[in-house]
Amino acid sequence: MAFSVSENVTRGPAVLCLHTFIILDIMRDPTRDNANPADRLAALSILSAMKSTSQIVGLLAEQVQVEFMEYVKTVREEAERALSKLRERLRRLDAIKVALGAHGVADISHYDDHVSRSKLIAECVVRRQQCFFRQVS
Repeated sequence: MAFSVSENVTRGPAVLCLHTFIILDIMRDPTRDNANPADRLAALSILSAMKSTSQIVGLLAEQVQVEFMEYVKTVREEAERALSKLRERLRRLDAIKVALGAHGVADISHYDDHVSRSKLIAECVVRRQQCFFRQVS
């Protein structure tokens, strides 16, 4: 059923039902072939809208909270391993480059806090839901 813009505005806020893996995707391995910065930006935009306006109401089932706690460690470890492999590959590439007479070192130190930063954001989604939004069991 389609509504006009004015009907949608008067109908109240949009309701977003969050799924465990949508939240975990925020912190997944950034080196995966299907990792997309637009997905992370969309998640942050939605979180911002939920915190700052009444335009979006987030619903988080208790099952999502339980599953998040069950999988967060595994997802964190996968991301840490992937970034460690990337660092090792870059060290090898740098060594090859030096062996061939070139100079310089690849610097990806800006990824040093990726896992902790993205985990904090994912946890914020869960916490904001628990603190400020109605839960659905």
